[in-house]
Amino acid sequence: MAAPAPVDRELRLPPLEGGPLEAGHLPGRRLPRALLLFPVLLAGTLAAATVIEVDEAVRAGGVVAPAGIHDVRLIESSTAVRVLVNVGDTVVEGQSVALLDARDRENELTDARSRLELLRADIRRARAELDYESERLWVALRQSALRVDAADATLRGRLADLLITDSPRVVLERHVPGSAALLDEAVAAYRQALVGHEAENARTAELRLDSLALARLVIEAARAEEQLKYAEDLLEQRTLRAPVAGVVLSDSILAPGNTFGVQGKLLFQIAQPGWIALLAIGERDADRVAPGQPVRLVLSAGDRALDGVVTRVAPVPVTSTAPQPEGPRYRVWARITGADRVPLRPGYTIEARIVIGSEPALHSLVRRLFNRSGRG
Repeated sequence: MAAPAPVDRELRLPPLEGGPLEAGHLPGRRLPRALLLFPVLLAGTLAAATVIEVDEAVRAGGVVAPAGIHDVRLIESSTAVRVLVNVGDTVVEGQSVALLDARDRENELTDARSRLELLRADIRRARAELDYESERLWVALRQSALRVDAADATLRGRLADLLITDSPRVVLERHVPGSAALLDEAVAAYRQALVGHEAENARTAELRLDSLALARLVIEAARAEEQLKYAEDLLEQRTLRAPVAGVVLSDSILAPGNTFGVQGKLLFQIAQPGWIALLAIGERDADRVAPGQPVRLVLSAGDRALDGVVTRVAPVPVTSTAPQPEGPRYRVWARITGADRVPLRPGYTIEARIVIGSEPALHSLVRRLFNRSGRG
């Protein structure tokens, strides 16, 4: 009888799907690949958040305003004759914007011109007479001096004949007519020559007075020229001109024929080219905003975006009689760049982001979450 076959007591399990088991691996389900990549993606995101920086900005609201406004005011009371521009018109510097009644100033200008012409005519006549008299007097003085010299020589000759050693001047003072017949004629001629020469010298003094009169006429003419210039300036002021190039914002003339009796009354306002944003920020942000910081602006009308830069921050808060729930507000001025690409008008409302710096995106996210949890 044959011996029975040996029994295999080893437990054999049916093979699992997916192949035989490998050494050191336990059977189980496989994880999705996306779940395996999640830690990698999270780590990359955190690394990028610590490297990438985002802008730290202060939000503000405000309005659009011209970069500068120039006033055209009334110098004196007058009546509008013609208005040459309308609100919204673009003007250049020196352009006429209105004409005022100038009839009274034209009369003053005519009178000033007439007076100046009369004075100039008097000056020309006085100068011609003075030149003539000066020339004539020079000749007369020369001739009288020659006659004195001739009479003096004749008298000296007679004195020599008579052996008289006195000078002609002494003989002229002591001589008695009829005492010496030879001297009478010579002494009389010498005395007559001296009198004539003194008369011409006296005319020289009168000529000096004429010169002073001419100088007074010249001074009066200079004053008349100043009065004429003043009258011309007043007449020119009856033509109102734009002080700068820009856009006419408003006018108070409204229509020709209106009379203005208040000196210094505002007639026109002209906005010079360029626009600014007038913004308001809270007290907490006042120390963080400074000139030179960039500004991102968005117009409420049409959501159009503009760029700008902070030019000034008010050192004191805006005074207001109304209660301010958010605390004191500080004024910020920002120059708008590239405004020629977008039509602007004064008073447009805007929302602004003033970029005060940058920080890592992760820090910004943590700070915002902290602020929200603090408010909650």
